[in-house]
Amino acid sequence: FTSAGNDTIKLNVEANNTNISTATTTDVDTIDLANDVDVTMTVTQHGKLNAAAGDNTITLSDAGTITGDTNVETYVLADGGGTTITIGADGQNVTTGNGADTIDVGTRTATGIFTTSATSIIKLSDGADITGVDAAGVGAGTAFVANNLTLANNASATMTAAQNNSFTDTIDGAGTNTITISDAAAVTGLAGIETYALAAGAQTFTLGATGQN
Repeated sequence: FTSAGNDTIKLNVEANNTNISTATTTDVDTIDLANDVDVTMTVTQHGKLNAAAGDNTITLSDAGTITGDTNVETYVLADGGGTTITIGADGQNVTTGNGADTIDVGTRTATGIFTTSATSIIKLSDGADITGVDAAGVGAGTAFVANNLTLANNASATMTAAQNNSFTDTIDGAGTNTITISDAAAVTGLAGIETYALAAGAQTFTLGATGQN
């Protein structure tokens, strides 16, 4: 797909399960997905995505940084790690690859399905709520396979006890952070998180650091 002039070139992907990742699309201006079409593409090609109708899944063939398109229901990230996806809608679904990929929820109240690996990272900004996230289709609020959590500077975020307890590896929280637990269940505080706000009801909280509030 090339042009020697100043034409505007639009690539319409009409067939389901099309792989355009090996196509030369340097001169393509926009890429549109037809109704209910699933496609495999590169990160660069994704940057040209203009429209997606119906229920679409995009599989990325390489690593990079993207923001999920509002009209795309599901993203599948490439194996090998190194991809950061900022979800573009509260209900967007993400399946990470087998490496250290990051799902950046931003400030959203997320309700999609996150299918992760142990090396995956969940990133949350101030006001984020992930209690409605379905971990690998098991149910809303269930434990992630992902073991790593990043909180933006001075972020306060809400999650379930099971989700909090999934984060057993790297906890990266800049500034002063607060995690609100939405349900009354046993919780172990994460080191590096300054403050926990617990749900009403009987529960056991185990401090993760001596100065934890």
